[in-house]
Amino acid sequence: MIDIDKMTSDQWLNYREDLIDAHLAKGLSLTPDPNCKTCDSVNDYICFECECSQIDKGRSLEVCSVCSCEFSPEDEGGVIGEFGILPVAFCPTCLCCMMDMADQFRGEDDENV
Repeated sequence: MIDIDKMTSDQWLNYREDLIDAHLAKGLSLTPDPNCKTCDSVNDYICFECECSQIDKGRSLEVCSVCSCEFSPEDEGGVIGEFGILPVAFCPTCLCCMMDMADQFRGEDDENV
């Protein structure tokens, strides 16, 4: 999990820029809220709070196919993919456990890894 409180200002700005890029890459936009007194629709200015709110709404939480917990692949890790044609999502904990199980199945032990 990312601890924003411990970031330097440069780290935070880079993190914010990455969030905006990811949001826009999903085909979503950041637009001024006409009901906000701080946003300016005429000059296409979106205030920080509305920007954060729109980014949060655009961030998807996935549900783990094993334990059914909600997780954010961008923040926590994990994986989203397919088993054949079946869509799957694995939280970091279940992904790690599955990889351990696969290693055991193949006969690999910790000493050889």
